Amino acid sequence: MFASFLTAVAIVDHGTVEIPIAWIYGVLGAAVAALLVKITLAAWPHIYAHFSSVWRLRRAEQALDEKSPGLWLAPSITIDPPADYERLVAKSKPIIVVANLKGGVGKTTTVANLIGHYGLKKGKRVLAIDMDFQGSLSAILLTKEDYDNNLEKQADGSPSKAAQLVMGKDALWLKDICESVDGVEKARCVPS
Repeated sequence: MFASFLTAVAIVDHGTVEIPIAWIYGVLGAAVAALLVKITLAAWPHIYAHFSSVWRLRRAEQALDEKSPGLWLAPSITIDPPADYERLVAKSKPIIVVANLKGGVGKTTTVANLIGHYGLKKGKRVLAIDMDFQGSLSAILLTKEDYDNNLEKQADGSPSKAAQLVMGKDALWLKDICESVDGVEKARCVPS
């Protein structure tokens, strides 16, 4: 393309042939377009890395680093724990909530795996509260017989055990409504 442009200029310098200005603009336009394509192709990996899942994965990896402020906290936000924080944490029972408004993102699967991990591998006592009205976690955790019994009670008009939990019952009531989790001795479930 560049050689054609030089030839055209040489012919014009001899004064023998007139070249339409539109042709010269076309050659210049093609050269500029080729240069822009080359620049875009060179820059594309950087643009892609910035806006793609690679960037998100790097951000998640950084958030798991001990010195990182976490996924959502800006480094400029300082958090001063209470003076007796260590003592309170040592006495408390950890609570893990898995929640998301979007369906099909793995909430039930994550909870079932957490129960298996902490109940079987770590030997910890675990309580799962299935607040999902579909009851998928209850179906996974309970034996078929226990799950069917709960469904029969609900078919008679009784609210689910998890629904009763938010009705202001006391701790002794909670102890009585827990169902054993099939295959995980130390785990219990409040079914939906």
